[in-house]
Amino acid sequence: MKPRRDLLIQQLAGVDETFVDAHLTRLGAEYFAEFTLPEVARHIRELSRLGADRPVAVLVADTTAGADGDDGALVCTILTADHAGLFSLITGVLAAAGFSIDAGA
Repeated sequence: MKPRRDLLIQQLAGVDETFVDAHLTRLGAEYFAEFTLPEVARHIRELSRLGADRPVAVLVADTTAGADGDDGALVCTILTADHAGLFSLITGVLAAAGFSIDAGA
């Protein structure tokens, strides 16, 4: 579910509200179902900091091992401008480096 704009704005002091509005408009229900309000706020803050001198932000979270003996996983969120083929290039490099990619969007 798309987060309430006012709740996001509260967490994003210093970020232009039109930038927040653009993010909320640009992304669909699948994105908002996947990420929590704090994660969406972090994405918006990091995206607002991108520019020629910092064209990409990489957010990595280490999940804890599950009760079923799973070794856990790294959750990697890459924030950058969209370019044709970029997603496949990034996932290809990660796979070639030995990472197992379970999901992506």
